[in-house]
Amino acid sequence: MGFENQELALEGARLFVYGTLRKGNQAHELPLGQYPRFIENGHVQGRLYNLGGYPGAIWSARPGNRV
Repeated sequence: MGFENQELALEGARLFVYGTLRKGNQAHELPLGQYPRFIENGHVQGRLYNLGGYPGAIWSARPGNRV
């Protein structure tokens, strides 16, 4: 199903990024279209793991574990 008005289709959508896509890092200025804008820094409750070429996060019930 297509949307006739792309802006309305994306209204309220959120994108959580990390690493070089974060504000102030080298890839932050990549052309992601006209709609994305920085809202605020964030975190998720979980643990970060080294998976070799990229990181991985897994949810954790421990309140002190934040990524």
